[in-house]
Amino acid sequence: MLTGRRRGYALALLAPLAAVALVAHVGNRAASASIAATEAGDPSRGVAEAKHAAAWAPWSEEAWQLRGEAELELGDAQAARGSLSHALERNPESWSAWLDLAAASRGTEREQALDRAAALNPLSPEVEELRTNP
Repeated sequence: MLTGRRRGYALALLAPLAAVALVAHVGNRAASASIAATEAGDPSRGVAEAKHAAAWAPWSEEAWQLRGEAELELGDAQAARGSLSHALERNPESWSAWLDLAAASRGTEREQALDRAAALNPLSPEVEELRTNP
């Protein structure tokens, strides 16, 4: 049987775990909503949801990549490059973020991003497709 003091200790231990779970849940839900909105043809809402996800999970590159993808759908390549750069600061080994950066870029920057994506995922058909269909 838990005494009042033991119950207090248990709650003190569980509260931080519950807080972490809540933050992760809200961030993941916003990321999922961003994907759904962008895929449904509402990239403005996709950007808003990605911003929400980044606010709840600022350490995650996924929210920044989703934001960049939605901005690219809106035709705002400059904003997309900025968001994708934030994603790559958090995870420079994300081949898909490099691929998205290439899609948002032109010239040398595009080629460098494609080269990095290919180095990280050499079997990716998406890299070659983007190289041949600018």
